Amino acid sequence: FDEVSGDRYTGLTNLLLNQEDCSHLLKLGRAVLFGRLRQPIAGVELNQQPLEPDSEASFVRLILPVEKSTEVLKELKRVVPD
Repeated sequence: FDEVSGDRYTGLTNLLLNQEDCSHLLKLGRAVLFGRLRQPIAGVELNQQPLEPDSEASFVRLILPVEKSTEVLKELKRVVPD
């Protein structure tokens, strides 16, 4: 979010997810991929009885090594006025 000036693009702050921002990993040669799996990877029980959820999804965050490109990273176009 910080690295690509996400606030300029969305017009929103990143206050709620600021601790989850992984922009600093770019300087370490890492990229972050967020995704959602439609199948559960865990189950929930109450009083030793499995609960049947209305819907199931698992969210994942993968940190991957990347190599630096020779191309110039451009800032996102501003869509909200100053």
